[in-house]
Amino acid sequence: MFKAKYTLSILALGLLFFNFGCDNINSVPLNIPFRIPFSVTGSGTTYNTGLYQLDKQSDTYSQYQDKIKSLSYVQSSLTFTGISDTTVTADITIKVMDENNATIFTYNVTNFRPADYVNKSYVITLTQNQIIAFNNYLNNLSSNSFQASITVSGISGTQTLSGNVDLVLEADTKL
Repeated sequence: MFKAKYTLSILALGLLFFNFGCDNINSVPLNIPFRIPFSVTGSGTTYNTGLYQLDKQSDTYSQYQDKIKSLSYVQSSLTFTGISDTTVTADITIKVMDENNATIFTYNVTNFRPADYVNKSYVITLTQNQIIAFNNYLNNLSSNSFQASITVSGISGTQTLSGNVDLVLEADTKL
C-alpha cells in the first residue's frame, strides 16, 4: 500500500512538472561579435570607422536581423596586433557616435601600455551610464549603424599602433 502511494505521488509530481513547470520559450539570446580594426601613427592621430553598419559587419547579425527584438551591450575589449615601439605609453580615447556624429559615449584610458596587450585583450569597462546610453541607441536604430573613433595621444610622429576593438552585443531574438 505504501509503495503504491509513493509511486502515485511521484507520478503526480512528474505530471505537475511537465504541465506547469516549463515556460513557453518565445525568444532566445544570441551573442553577436563585431571586430573593428584600426591603425594609428603619431600622437593625436584619430582613426575613424566611418559608418559601421551592423548588418554588413556581422554575418550573424545579418542572418538574424529580422528576428531581433532588442540589442544590448555585453562586453568590449582592445587588443594590439602591431606596435612599432614596445616601450611606448599612450592615452587612448574611444568615442562612439550615432550616424549624425552625436556622441553616445566616450571612453578614456591614460598611461596605457599597448605592449602589455599584444595578442591579449584589455577589457573595456564601461560605466552603467555609458552602457545605458549605448543600449538605448542600439534599440532605437533606424539605420543599423553607428560610428566610432579611436584617438591615440602621447606617441611620437613615427610610432604606429594597430589592433582591434572587439565588441559583443546580445540580441534577444524571437523564435
